[in-house]
Amino acid sequence: MPTPELLGIGLVGFSTNCVLALLNILTREKEGEKLVPGWGWGHILTGAMMIIVGVSTYVTNALGNAAVSGYGGIALTYYGFYWIALGNSLVKGLDLRPIGQLSIAYAIVSIWFIAGAMSLNLWSLVLLLVVLVVVFLMLWPATHGNAAALRGAGVLLIVLAFLGFYIAFGFIFPKYAHPF
Repeated sequence: MPTPELLGIGLVGFSTNCVLALLNILTREKEGEKLVPGWGWGHILTGAMMIIVGVSTYVTNALGNAAVSGYGGIALTYYGFYWIALGNSLVKGLDLRPIGQLSIAYAIVSIWFIAGAMSLNLWSLVLLLVVLVVVFLMLWPATHGNAAALRGAGVLLIVLAFLGFYIAFGFIFPKYAHPF
């Protein structure tokens, strides 16, 4: 029988991607704002894991509630595609400005996810998604040469990683931490 741990594993993947993005920001090249390509494979692999877990959560009704499982599965899958796009751009050494434009679209759609989380009373996810919207909005100027926006996004990625791990471990070990 499927369990909530499946969704927790997906959130671990999300949080790991936040940590990878933060490490990438911290190790960017000194002469410019270009992010280091070597971190790309980590984004691709954890993004793929998020997609697999998201689809599994959606299909198996892992949480025993079709609305919550569907919401969690779709969200994990959706954000997994973003991390794969970022990782692919890093691996190939492409210009990251298109990722900045993609971030704006992800920020807009994330507002819909916030509304869904509110309707399902998933308040810790609402908080996580609000911070994520701000990060996505900061990534546009960050990918267009604004170093302050890049540093600000890095700080918020730390917050996202902590929130994501807290919520994930609440699913995996509900006895010790309640995810909502």
